[in-house]
Amino acid sequence: MNRKKILIADDSPTVVDMLTYMFSHLPCEVIAAADGVEAMKLTYSEHPDLILLDILMPNMNGYQVCRLLKDDERTKQIPVVMLTAKDQQSDRFWGMATGADDYIVKDFEDTLLVATVERFLQQETPPVGAMANRAQQEVSTVDVLSHANNLLDRQLFQSTIVNHINQLARSIQDFEETIISVFELLSRILAFQIGAISVLDTKGAQLRLYIYITHTVSPHMVEQVKSLVLKDFSRTFSVKNIETFLLHGLIDDEMEAELLSICENSLIGRNTKIGTMALGDARKGRFSDDDHETFRIASTEVAVVLDNARLYDDNARIHAELERELRRAYDIQTLMLPQENPMQELLTIEATSIPAKDVGGDYYDFYRLNAHQLLVAIGDVTGKGVPAALLMAMIKTALQVRIELTQDVREIMASLNKLVCGQASKQHMTLFLGVLDVSRQTITYCNAGHNFPMLVSRQPRTLTYLEGTALPLGFQPEAVYAAHTAEFGAEDLFFFYSDGIVESRNAHNELYGYPRLEQLLLAHCEEDVLTIYLKLLEQMEAFCHETPQDDDMTMVFLRKIADQVA
Repeated sequence: MNRKKILIADDSPTVVDMLTYMFSHLPCEVIAAADGVEAMKLTYSEHPDLILLDILMPNMNGYQVCRLLKDDERTKQIPVVMLTAKDQQSDRFWGMATGADDYIVKDFEDTLLVATVERFLQQETPPVGAMANRAQQEVSTVDVLSHANNLLDRQLFQSTIVNHINQLARSIQDFEETIISVFELLSRILAFQIGAISVLDTKGAQLRLYIYITHTVSPHMVEQVKSLVLKDFSRTFSVKNIETFLLHGLIDDEMEAELLSICENSLIGRNTKIGTMALGDARKGRFSDDDHETFRIASTEVAVVLDNARLYDDNARIHAELERELRRAYDIQTLMLPQENPMQELLTIEATSIPAKDVGGDYYDFYRLNAHQLLVAIGDVTGKGVPAALLMAMIKTALQVRIELTQDVREIMASLNKLVCGQASKQHMTLFLGVLDVSRQTITYCNAGHNFPMLVSRQPRTLTYLEGTALPLGFQPEAVYAAHTAEFGAEDLFFFYSDGIVESRNAHNELYGYPRLEQLLLAHCEEDVLTIYLKLLEQMEAFCHETPQDDDMTMVFLRKIADQVA
């Protein structure tokens, strides 16, 4: 039985002598190298069973030696133990990253090193390449440096490929464009006639197949490449359930040819197989060993790109679906707002609600109670978007039911408050309810935390607030709400609004505020309702300009039509 060999690579004769003595009782032969190049030469000529490698050596350091040995099929299986004085965490990381099997700092105990050496020597002698079966070969310094240069060239080439593929990951494309970009890049690196990628969706429920042809191929070649990338999924997916896309190239039905050269690799994304990629060619021996290695490296990076592209594609689809749902919700919400003036022979009304999002939480409504009374409702649900809109819809329905039972605004408000308090979402809502009596020219109202409506008179030109408020809906189930009554003149203008009007801001973060609003209403109160309504919209647009809208904005103008008798 041949004695095993240990190669000690260290530029310190003292360390070499000490280690040689330490291993003298072991059934092994010790050989030594004083620098990195000599360590490489002895490895190729002596075929050691274990290498103890210092990092700081002349000519070639330990990192470089380990990388070269682990890159070569003839030597990659030889265990390498980094034995060094460098004890920083980053040193250990780089040592293991180069392929070292263990890393020991030189301030070790003798027993630790001996135990480590014995452990590796007890392993079966690793198989070595065909070159090792020959007689011991002489390896020159030029051979070692040439090998190092070849590795550097190959690493640079592979890094360039990885960099180009990673650029695809940073680009924003749809999924199909990403696949095309992958094949276009591969066609610049490797010569092939047909490529195919199978990819599962993120839920693992749908399989898609993409084919890219650089030169015209036969139908048989297409079926062959399909079989390659689908074989691992054949038990799960029927061919009928697989979407197939031909991205580029032509298939000649008259052509007879088959694949004689193939590169194939699984695509692994987040530790899960997401698909398979394959390249094929009708020419035999088209792909060299280097081509296969390049393809393997490319496949690893392509898997990351495609995994990201799947997520981006899913998110884009989800976003589009949400946009469609929000648009439908907006349309429904718009239809829920008053579509006509229920008392058009007696009152002029102009109103609008502008949501900050596609779906808002502001609410206004009108209900004709009898020949001369109109219920006006305006509210603001906390938050924005779908949750606020859902509560608004619930309040609208409940209000319609309650006014069939009573027209007392206090009772209606108390009932709606209990309803909001009982919601699991724990949202709150401000709400103003007012019963406008056209014949008596009075308004009886109840306010649950909403902005005070304004009443603007022409003669004399004055503006007053309909004051009186209580807690918003949703805070206390037993809250009590009081009613108030105010008179108005025949030509007076009512303005109901949400806080999104007065709290809107411009590019300088200034509030639109109450003073601007009061000034505009007083300045234009003698004009018709439509003109005042348009003036306010125009001023709001000029003030806010392109500043994003933070809150829903609702406005309702109302005035009794002159010379009408209820």
